[in-house]
Amino acid sequence: MPKKTAPPAHAPKPFLVDKLEEAPSIEIMHPTLDEQIQKYVEHAIICRFNGLWPRTADLYQWIHSNWTNNCKVLLYSKGFFIVVFAFSEDYQKALTEGPWFWGLAGLFLTPWFPDFDPSTPIITKLPIWVRLPNLPAHLWHFVVFQGIGNTLGCFLTTDTSRGEKDIYTFARICAEIDMSKGLPDHINLKIGDFHWTQTLDYENTAFRCRNCHHIGHL
Repeated sequence: MPKKTAPPAHAPKPFLVDKLEEAPSIEIMHPTLDEQIQKYVEHAIICRFNGLWPRTADLYQWIHSNWTNNCKVLLYSKGFFIVVFAFSEDYQKALTEGPWFWGLAGLFLTPWFPDFDPSTPIITKLPIWVRLPNLPAHLWHFVVFQGIGNTLGCFLTTDTSRGEKDIYTFARICAEIDMSKGLPDHINLKIGDFHWTQTLDYENTAFRCRNCHHIGHL
């Protein structure tokens, strides 16, 4: 193990700097900035996949396959990225023709706004796949799936492939859910005199702890 060497005797002392208590403010005015802001307002969306940070090349491929080649992708921290579309038609398609998924990961998106900061929580509603483990066979019905989805948020669709194969280990529904309101771990169903407590398993979703508010556990 190499020995630590002492700094030379002639090494300069560190220069101490006082920290300003009040941050300076400046006002910048330029027509190019106004044009840039207007362009983003009309053609840009802020995006992030729930629980997934894809590689850059894969992300470009997904955008080109699902939306268009006529756009510019700006990568940000925390998994966020901004897509600036060249044409209004593509911009509207991305905003209105969802929900969009990468496998099980739903895409959060919102129109761009000037004070976007990826370090602050802006994600609210997300399309989430929810498993319904051990749902009784007689409750495998669209009305039940729709009712559960609308109770959690806004029902979008259901995956009936397992029931069609007579596999009843779990059912799956997809709903747009407001994550800021928290996620229940079960839901109570009542059909006539029959009562059932249904466990809810949210796929590909990171939970926020109710005590420490960190992502990853309850």
